[in-house]
Formats: sequence, structure tokens, C-alpha cells
Amino acid sequence: MTALLARLREKNLHTWLRGYLSHRIERMQTREETGLRHLLFAFCDHYEPLWGRAPLDVGEARVRAWEEAYPRLADGFRDADGLTPRHSFFFPGDQYQPRLLDRLTALIRAGHGEVELHLHHDGDSRASLCAKLLESLDRIGSHGHFARDAGGRMRYAFIHGDWALANGRFDGRRCGVDDELLVLFETGCYADFTFPSAPDESQPNIVNRIYWPGATCVVRVATRREGARARASDAMIASS
Repeated sequence: MTALLARLREKNLHTWLRGYLSHRIERMQTREETGLRHLLFAFCDHYEPLWGRAPLDVGEARVRAWEEAYPRLADGFRDADGLTPRHSFFFPGDQYQPRLLDRLTALIRAGHGEVELHLHHDGDSRASLCAKLLESLDRIGSHGHFARDAGGRMRYAFIHGDWALANGRFDGRRCGVDDELLVLFETGCYADFTFPSAPDESQPNIVNRIYWPGATCVVRVATRREGARARASDAMIASS
């Protein structure tokens, strides 16, 4: 029994099980919709060609594998609009290498996906995080990535490295910024796709929801305070 409890503890069930059960109960009580349904798949990839401290030539080989193989995989499938599956490459700003982005750019321009922002950081203040985000946006954006609004400002989706969004770890490591959601919003982020992260301790107690955080974004782990469910035009956090 002790071993079983220890195993369950490792999965951090105490942080997210209640939210999952609430979701299941809500689904059972919701009237099933009939008629035409739209089925959406979200490919949100922590795309790290230099994972494991790989040298640049290994990183290039990994990108080349995607560049050559993904079109062959995807071109055989079309959705209702005639488009092939598009992969979201969340590229780590802290591992920026121009040669890697150049290869991804060719894949994106062929209509096979998009590049969004991934970032590992630790021990930051609000100001230092903002500087890192803006630098990453400028670097990656210089290769033609990220959407632009009517004023030319870059808009981006985000995944937090090590899942520690808004100081989501109990020990406060791998982040450092309680009001990270506000910093993301202020720098042009339109949605965060960090979660799900279970069994990691950062997993919120909210599952299978697309939602705005609660009334305040300045407190630590604001991701665990659900506000209004998001509409299609204003999503901030996706948790599944």
C-alpha cells in the first residue's frame, strides 16, 4: 500500500484529479449535441532540435528529417477546406540558431505548419522575462514567422519550457515571474498551450478547458484560477 501511495503521489493526482472528475461529471450532465461537428486536432510541439545538448549539425539533421518526411506524410490528407495537416513548431527562443530556422521556414512556406514561441527560463524578473521574449520574437520573427496584427505587431502562441508557467512549480524554479501571463499578453501572446503537463506538478486542477485565468493574473499560478471560458476569438489558456 505504501508503494502504491508513493506511485500515486509521483503522478501528482492531488493537483488535478478533482478537476478531471468535475469535467467528467459535467460531460455526463451535458446534453449530447446532434448534427454536423467540427473535429479539430491541435499539434503543439515542444520543438527542440538541440534537445539533449545536441551539437548544431545534429540539430540540422533533425530539422532536415522533418523537412523531407513531413510533406510526404501530410500531403495524403486534406480537411474540409482542402488543406493538409499543419504542424505547430513551438521553437525555443533560448536555442535560437539561424540555420535551423531557415530550414523550418521552407517547410512553413510550403503550407505545412507554423512556428510559434517556446521558452525555457529561470530566476527571471518581470523585466528580464520581457526582454527575453522580445528578443526571441525579433530573432525568430526575422525569418518570417509569427502572425502580425493590423499595426504590424507580432502575435504569437506560447509554450512554457518545463511547464512552469506563472511559477507553476512548488519550488519556484524554471520561471520566477508570478505575473507571467500578463507579461505574455503585453508582448503579443494570444494563447498559451503549455498544458496538459500531468503528471508534472505544474498541471493545473483545470482540464479539458479553453479559458481565461481568474480575476487577477498577478498572483502565482494564476493558471489554477479559472475565469470565463474563452470564445474562439480571445483564447488565453488551453488545458486538456
